[in-house]
Amino acid sequence: MNKDSLIKAQDLIQRVDISNRSIRWWENQIMEIMAKLEIVENSPKKKDREKSAQLISQLETLLPRGKLEINTIDKLEEEVKEFIKNEKETEQNSKKGPRK
Repeated sequence: MNKDSLIKAQDLIQRVDISNRSIRWWENQIMEIMAKLEIVENSPKKKDREKSAQLISQLETLLPRGKLEINTIDKLEEEVKEFIKNEKETEQNSKKGPRK
């Protein structure tokens, strides 16, 4: 692997790591909200109904972020596949040696 390929691989690894951390944050937020909703959703108290509405609003805000995360992962997967394909082609060409 040449220096440019190594830098590209490190960049991809870093971006995947950042995306994974972002997804874990998003999932944790969703799980926390769902747990809170479960507690207040069947309560007859007005205060709890208001809290439920707030939590649902938070979910509505977070859901588009999930779509963004999915799109980001899809793009990264394509970049990784393309990188691997290019590396394999480069390796095969270098094994063949220079053309005479």
